[in-house]
Amino acid sequence: MKNSIKIAFFSLLSISFFSCEKEVEIDIDEEEQKLVLNTWLKPNESPEVQISYSSFIFNKRGTGFIDNARVLIFEDGIEMGELNHINQGFYNNESIELKAGSNYEFEVLHDDYQRISSTEKIPSNLQDNEVEIAYEINPNGSYSSNSYNTTVTIKIQDDGNEENYYLARVAQRTTYWNMGDEDTTSVRNFVYLEPIDPQTQDTYLPNSGGHFILSDDIFNGKEYEMKLGAYNDLRSYESISDDSTYYQATNYEIEFHKINRALYLYLITIDNNQYPGPFTEPTQMYSNIENGYGIFATSSYTTYIIEEPNDSWYY
Repeated sequence: MKNSIKIAFFSLLSISFFSCEKEVEIDIDEEEQKLVLNTWLKPNESPEVQISYSSFIFNKRGTGFIDNARVLIFEDGIEMGELNHINQGFYNNESIELKAGSNYEFEVLHDDYQRISSTEKIPSNLQDNEVEIAYEINPNGSYSSNSYNTTVTIKIQDDGNEENYYLARVAQRTTYWNMGDEDTTSVRNFVYLEPIDPQTQDTYLPNSGGHFILSDDIFNGKEYEMKLGAYNDLRSYESISDDSTYYQATNYEIEFHKINRALYLYLITIDNNQYPGPFTEPTQMYSNIENGYGIFATSSYTTYIIEEPNDSWYY
């Protein structure tokens, strides 16, 4: 069944004096639900995807996870096997190790939905001469003084023979231990930073914090410095309680990814819809899933761990 929706547009500039109204009819198919596939593949890891279903905006049923689909994975055209359901729509196969430079295809089958599929390539591994990561500490930096405590610089030597997209993020990893616990507890969160260079774009991936993306459009084949600023000190620190019953250690990890174009476009549309300007038109979320929705993201990456201790930190 198709519904016609009438939308009223009001003139923002003349709203104080009068309003003008224009009716637009849009045909919307409210019955067809589609499968949704979300995944982010990286080399040397096992494939994991989440499968759910979409819903018409006025459908009270809402969306939900699919726990009984068949999820097939292919590597360079050869079937590698099926992914097994874990929980909440997540499927994986720990016997498969993903490779940089290989093409992967997912095919998802379900009796109640149309077959969906998608194919993407994991970018080649980053070489030592492609990226150089450094940081600088300003002990007097603070949010109140509008100066950064830590500046992260990522020097990129771009390959001019291909179209490249990059992503950077910084994670805080904290390990806790309490007397009486057999194991330690580790928590990993992404740190708030701000882009300093003019080309890097700040985006937000739900449940994953800030991600900083960059296209090589203006520096194809040349060197470029990506710069990020943090208002906190990114050096490592640890503490032990006086009675030795509690221990905490924190360090920071700088991740730099070479990402596929699909992830770059997906993050841009998320950002445009999340923080629209007063004259920004709503945009449809980018998807690279055939006959369905979602995102098939890939990347290869390197991690730089800041091991320098922060001797001025105390607990």
